[in-house]
Amino acid sequence: MLQLENLPDARTLVVSVSTGGVKLVHLADDGHLVQGQVAEGFVEPVTDLHARASLGNGDPHQFQCSSTDGFVRTWDTRTGGRPVESYSSQHGRPVYSCDGDATRVLGGVGDEIYLWDRRTRKTVKQFPDTHLMDVVQVRWSGPDAFISASEDGNIAVFDLSQVICEEDSFVGAVSINSTRRMGLFGQDSERLWCASNTETLHWWDWRAACDEAPGSGTGTAEAPN
Repeated sequence: MLQLENLPDARTLVVSVSTGGVKLVHLADDGHLVQGQVAEGFVEPVTDLHARASLGNGDPHQFQCSSTDGFVRTWDTRTGGRPVESYSSQHGRPVYSCDGDATRVLGGVGDEIYLWDRRTRKTVKQFPDTHLMDVVQVRWSGPDAFISASEDGNIAVFDLSQVICEEDSFVGAVSINSTRRMGLFGQDSERLWCASNTETLHWWDWRAACDEAPGSGTGTAEAPN
């Protein structure tokens, strides 16, 4: 097992496995876990998996995966094992991370950030200059805001409410030595955690951290030896 996400019904897990596929696991009434359908359509390994109620206008049955085959795909647990949506990078570039809201999909494509329109399935915008290495995580942090994290150690915050432009939408950034995984938590997703490649865990109040005050809203924990 590489990654798991729970669907909003709290009884279904979406699990990516080392063989390259994605499986659904259900919590039965007797408390046992039962394997359900298998999500099909993968050619190469799954790199990211995300399930959230905001996908599909609040539809709790959908989840998304990205893959090194150059696609982000959306599945609906009610329609069988085939994807219901797919979004492609240019020239088949590997996609390392993904996240979607009701109308748009984010992807970390190599060292670039992609934004797709869910209605047309076409690329709306690419942000090529923010990161120097692979973008390992992208997450919506609000209706028109998202955060990206890269192996270069930079974690960038963007606000798309006024304009969709890499330079003008950029709000701020925090940095560590390298980034392996990143996520949001808190009642309003106001806090950000990040696991580094050197076995440290960092967390921020990302809004306060973007104010650039020394040490604003930050914390660090190291793995024991």
